[in-house]
Amino acid sequence: MCIRDSSILSMVVALLFALLSLQAVAQPCDLGRSANGSTDSQRVKIKNVIDGDTVRLQDNRLVRFIGINTPEIDHETGQSEPFAEKAREFLQAVIDKQQGSIQLQYDSENEDRHGRLLAHVFTLDGRNIQASMIAEGLGVWITVPPNLLYLECYRHNERKARQQRSGVWGAQFLTPRETASLTRQDRGFQWMRGKVTRIGHGKKYLWLNFGDNVAARVRKDDLNYFQDKTFATLKNKTVVMKGWLFPYKKQLVMGLRHPASMEIVE
Repeated sequence: MCIRDSSILSMVVALLFALLSLQAVAQPCDLGRSANGSTDSQRVKIKNVIDGDTVRLQDNRLVRFIGINTPEIDHETGQSEPFAEKAREFLQAVIDKQQGSIQLQYDSENEDRHGRLLAHVFTLDGRNIQASMIAEGLGVWITVPPNLLYLECYRHNERKARQQRSGVWGAQFLTPRETASLTRQDRGFQWMRGKVTRIGHGKKYLWLNFGDNVAARVRKDDLNYFQDKTFATLKNKTVVMKGWLFPYKKQLVMGLRHPASMEIVE
């Protein structure tokens, strides 16, 4: 068919670009460029799977997966959280299918304070393993800057898992905890909900207070990630946020590193 009308030609070209864009959005998770613009990845051999988000390499180094937090396995008592063993079994099956090898792609920071490697992990044909696990509801998406390379990929897959109530999202234990119900025993990874009653400014942190016992703090160094957020408008708003709770002085505190970890609900 010969297209002579320029307006029709323009429409066809626009449609083709739209289709290409849809394909790009549908596959945003495959192995791509790293934070420094490189497409380099490192093929490694796995010694054993620790849990759903951590593996040990043959040289005994530990790799903590970026962008996902899976339910905790209690290696001492066996009283693991729901879906913890399923997450480990899923990851083990993926690695077994790859004959024990996967690819690592590093982001802006490739080591945490515990000395573990931080990486996005892929099958040998470039499929994102974290994205697959999040889509199956075998873990929750977390955002810890500066490692933000596949943020939109992980966000999209968690949204899909939540809508379909897959895995942990269909389980009773994974619901936001009201900040008023939290105690000093509620440490570690939490999903909490509460009304911001006060906003404070310190030398190193900006503070969002939920009553007297629970607060979230934002490092001043991370404020550049919140350019589209005006914290003053959060007063008296109800928010939910995911992160790690720890005792600090007389409060429980959650570190808020990126706006993707918080959602305004009321």
